[in-house]
Amino acid sequence: MARTEASDDAGKFHKVSEIARLIHDSHDLTEILHRLAEGVCLHSSWASSSIQALDPARQTTTPIVRYDPYRPDAESRPEEWDAAGSPLTRIVETGQPLILEDASQQDKYTGFRSDALRRGYRTVVMIPLRFPDTKGRAIVFTVKSHEVVAVDDAEMGFLQCLADLADIAVRRMQILHREAKESQNLRDIIGNLTTALATSLDTEHTNDLFTVLSRLFPCGWFAIDLTAGRAIFDSAATPPTLTGMLAGPDETLIRQALRADAAIDGQDIRIQVETDTPRPARMTSLVIDGKSVGALFLLGSDDLTSHAAIGAQAGRFALSTLILRGYLAFQIRSHTAQRLMKRLFAGAVANHEELLEDAGLLGLDITGHTRLIAVSCSDRRDLDEGVHVYINRKAQQSFGAAISCIVDRKMFLLVRDTKDINDPMRRDEFLRSIQSVLARPPTIVRAEPITRMQAIGSAFDICKRNLKLAESMHAEGWVSGGVIGSFPTLMSSVSDAVAQEFLARSIEPIHDNGSPKGEVAIETLRTFLSSGRRLQETADSLGIHVSTLRYRLERLSERHDLDFTDSEKCFELELALRLHYLRNSYQT
Repeated sequence: MARTEASDDAGKFHKVSEIARLIHDSHDLTEILHRLAEGVCLHSSWASSSIQALDPARQTTTPIVRYDPYRPDAESRPEEWDAAGSPLTRIVETGQPLILEDASQQDKYTGFRSDALRRGYRTVVMIPLRFPDTKGRAIVFTVKSHEVVAVDDAEMGFLQCLADLADIAVRRMQILHREAKESQNLRDIIGNLTTALATSLDTEHTNDLFTVLSRLFPCGWFAIDLTAGRAIFDSAATPPTLTGMLAGPDETLIRQALRADAAIDGQDIRIQVETDTPRPARMTSLVIDGKSVGALFLLGSDDLTSHAAIGAQAGRFALSTLILRGYLAFQIRSHTAQRLMKRLFAGAVANHEELLEDAGLLGLDITGHTRLIAVSCSDRRDLDEGVHVYINRKAQQSFGAAISCIVDRKMFLLVRDTKDINDPMRRDEFLRSIQSVLARPPTIVRAEPITRMQAIGSAFDICKRNLKLAESMHAEGWVSGGVIGSFPTLMSSVSDAVAQEFLARSIEPIHDNGSPKGEVAIETLRTFLSSGRRLQETADSLGIHVSTLRYRLERLSERHDLDFTDSEKCFELELALRLHYLRNSYQT
């Protein structure tokens, strides 16, 4: 008896190897399921087999594969059953197999009993499979016998082994398909990148490049080229509402691109398109030679797969190559402007023809009246290429032709002296447009009209001094004498050496290096001179008696040779005091 059972078990495992070979040779999911259903009947005593799917949304069960050699295919069979009359729901929910000793005699699953009576099967074993069908539905492997048979552990092990073999075959097939798809994706990425790089160098086929880029990026996209102030996008693949924003492009997109950090590999942002709900996007800086020259926007917030990330990286590389042409043109223009303006600032104007030629290449006529504008950008460690281009472009839009350069983190712009630069509304428009890309409101000064080329150097020195003075007084926006006072403006034109010598001779001995007595003496003099040298008014302001004031003034007169009856000497002293207070207001 033991020998017979051992022989039966060996036979089962031999059958398993035969069925495994059939399943292993399958090429898709449908073929695997057909070979599973057919193989179990051909290599065991089970009369028929099927694979059934559960549709939870419709609450129905559907046979997707059948093998029943005893029943002709033409026999009428229902395409689906009500799930309430089938055990499939329970099997899928529990993940456990089910044995119906006699399906035709049980009352729990009425729909199953009716089908068993009609088709003549008795014992049924149902085993859940661990993978779904092509529609994503849970599926169950079912075998049926025309007789009532005892299903022992060995038989259940045999059937479960077949279900596991099908699971292994499906996973193997999925891995092979995924690897094949990934290999094809990589080939496509390489092909598209090669095409994109070749097209980026061909100015006549730029639109073809945008189509190729759409194949590299895994979702909707657009880019901002900061060197040219333009948007790059595939019009055929961009929503109409977004196309309208990109046509300009919208200033908000340029400002957003200026905030892209080259050190961060992607920033999640939201883009407001007209009245639509803000769209999520991932913004990545486009970098050339270590400098941010633009930004790529991938629409959507989903994380990219490894291959999608490779495709996006290839697209960024192609975009940077496209922008490279504009970047090189900007660099040439920037170097020319830097060289020209530094020569003008230094007063090296002997070679007029060369200077005029450089200015002509930059589109500015410097033979007539011009104005010099200085913009403080000290809140930024370095004025990067994108911000420089943006401010220069805004100056051109507000005031006409302009050339610019950076000196000590300050931007200097040379423009024509036209009505636009003298129009407060145009100046305010320029201020609003540039302060959005700076961390704090900038400080801006402008020189008086420059009537000849040789005077540009003097205008540069005055702008530097006025800008330094305005910054020290925390002035913001357009700064003029009316903002910081005519006296500070006047004194900013005095050299440091002259001012220091004047203070050392007149005030410093009285101030006594800021000692308490020195502070009292300075305050007494300031109040006395500002009151018009009226004793009672001065004493009242200081909160002292007139006799005390007289004593202080006499001591000052004796110690520092001061004559308070000499109007000219008093004016000189008052001037020194004002310069002293002015300097102390901004020196650290």
